[in-house]
Amino acid sequence: MIGDYIYFGIFDYAAPDDVKVVDSSGNEVASYEVGALPGDFAVWNSCVNNGDINADGILNVIDIVQIVDAILSDDDYLCAADANSDGVVNILDVIQLVQDILGIESFQGAVNWIQKHFPQIRVNERVKQALLLPESTQILK
Repeated sequence: MIGDYIYFGIFDYAAPDDVKVVDSSGNEVASYEVGALPGDFAVWNSCVNNGDINADGILNVIDIVQIVDAILSDDDYLCAADANSDGVVNILDVIQLVQDILGIESFQGAVNWIQKHFPQIRVNERVKQALLLPESTQILK
């Protein structure tokens, strides 16, 4: 089952074959002509990494607050919170949003704003941690 539907691959070892979708009562709700041997099905949910964590269509301080809360709570990865699209939700995403939403041009200015309004996030420690290079890419002296 995927969501509320059951997907069946119907095949005869030669293309085209079919995928049938039925609801929990057995009613066919969709039918797709596909290539040969359909067998594995997955769900893909797209996400826009724009920082609009509450999906209200507006980037504002509420989004900053919710991303800070997600970081402090060590929540699972939230795609919408990944404002810089690097695959990690961390302080760099908050800095990006502060710069974008509040119009603070400098990195340090955004860090200062976050430190003033969210001292519990320990922004300087998190920035250092986020900017550390993996061991394999560190330059040896």
